[in-house]
Amino acid sequence: MLRAGECVDPQIRQYHVNGANLCQQLAYETWQYMNAKGYYQAPQLADHTMNTMINAYQQQPPQPQQPLLF
Repeated sequence: MLRAGECVDPQIRQYHVNGANLCQQLAYETWQYMNAKGYYQAPQLADHTMNTMINAYQQQPPQPQQPLLF
């Protein structure tokens, strides 16, 4: 993807974008295969750890708007 950002020619840029997308898709498909065969298991968090992470982000009450001073 970094190469795509530096390309001026739209066709070469699209070539690099497609290559990056195909690479990440293949990596995910490889992980899915390995996971299905038991070679690579995704780690699972304990319930209390997951709840701690979820509860760490709570909605804040709306704050009154301060007028802009110039």
